[in-house]
Amino acid sequence: MKRLKDQLSVEKAAWEEKLRKQQDTLLLGKERELKEQVRRDRDREIELVIQRLEEDNQAAREECERVAENRVKYVVTGGTYQKNKTKI
Repeated sequence: MKRLKDQLSVEKAAWEEKLRKQQDTLLLGKERELKEQVRRDRDREIELVIQRLEEDNQAAREECERVAENRVKYVVTGGTYQKNKTKI
């Protein structure tokens, strides 16, 4: 009976160790998946920020070009606006 209990105890310890290793492996896999998902989400957010910055930059560039063109037209017309022909 003692030998049977000892054998059962050894088998139980082996089973517990195997289970612990399986759980560790599973947890490491889940951790890797989570890190990868966080990285993908971060990269997606970075891309969205870059896109917004590029759009803002393009809008600012277009506004600057429009202002510069208006100034050139103003100078070329001798200080008058062509729309209402008033001198400033």
